[in-house]
Amino acid sequence: MSNRASILIVDDEESLRFTFEFFLSEAGYDVTTAANFDEALSFLVSREFDLVIVDVILGGKTGLDLVREIRARWLNCRIVVITGDPTGELATDAQRCGVMGFVPKPVCKDRLLQITQEALDLR
Repeated sequence: MSNRASILIVDDEESLRFTFEFFLSEAGYDVTTAANFDEALSFLVSREFDLVIVDVILGGKTGLDLVREIRARWLNCRIVVITGDPTGELATDAQRCGVMGFVPKPVCKDRLLQITQEALDLR
């Protein structure tokens, strides 16, 4: 069994999923990716994650819908929300849902690693 932190990345943009996966895997994390709400939920019911990094836009459902579902089922999981359209209202909604961090796109490697470490340090 691995002692590495387990991270789920949820983003409908394939290039971002794979870029984030590369950066985080290279940093030593155990990374799983999901392209949408349903795929993410299927992973979440089958295993535990230390951190979920989720984009706000996921097609038919939103990242905040996923956050609400996670909070209803998995209270110990840390969540970071990423968006290409950061607004005050969105940040407030995300905080009300109990997210650990809110990061506007574009997200550089250093910022991704920093927010990941900050979230995991609070475990």
